[in-house]
Amino acid sequence: MAEENQSQNHDDQIVIDHTSSKLSDLWKLEDYWAIWLGFLILIVGLILFLPKGSEEVNNKIIESNIILQTESKRAPFKTIAWYKALDTKANQKATKTEVGREIKKLTGKPKLWSGNPLDAFYLGEEEANFKREVAEEKYLKAKDEEAGLLELAIIAEEEAAAKNFNSEELNLKAVTAIENWRIGIKNTSLEKKKVGVEPFNQFPYLILLMIILAIFFGIGWKAMGNPILKFVLGFIFVFTIAVLAYT
Repeated sequence: MAEENQSQNHDDQIVIDHTSSKLSDLWKLEDYWAIWLGFLILIVGLILFLPKGSEEVNNKIIESNIILQTESKRAPFKTIAWYKALDTKANQKATKTEVGREIKKLTGKPKLWSGNPLDAFYLGEEEANFKREVAEEKYLKAKDEEAGLLELAIIAEEEAAAKNFNSEELNLKAVTAIENWRIGIKNTSLEKKKVGVEPFNQFPYLILLMIILAIFFGIGWKAMGNPILKFVLGFIFVFTIAVLAYT
């Protein structure tokens, strides 16, 4: 009898969770809203960027692919022409279109800073000009070094090609020279960015981005029957913390 009572008490303590799915879950649960809003972002991105591929861009990509395949068969290493074709192909970006540039400007991250955190958000005309002048000399020097490294790479590759790429010593010499040239390109690119520095003010764009995102994600929050004002206030706090944490 005691055993039966213990068994009954044990059964009484078991909790069984009965779940059921409803059609309304598709617009009342935040998990589904995360899917819908993410899907909407993908659709907008496709509409904005897919039609922007001009015939000129497509031709450049096709030409680059042909060169990449040809050079891969011609030499046992990545040649100068191979890298140039790769660079041409990589430069065909949607962010370089007019729409892409505006979106990139809107979603731009805070810049680097040292000493004053405000430098990550604002740069005046006078200070931008000063930074350009300082960077100009370094950029020209890096550009000259890159040109010299390219000449050495061309000579080394031609020497290897003269032996039909059968000389391991000449091939290795060419690979080393080409790699040094690529390092030179990276250095020049870094200095070029400094020369191209422009005055900026991130505050209006960050505020506009915050408003757009608050409205966008607030749609789902409101559709679930929640007060939109509380969400917006909470989102502003989270957005501000995220920006400061990134900075």
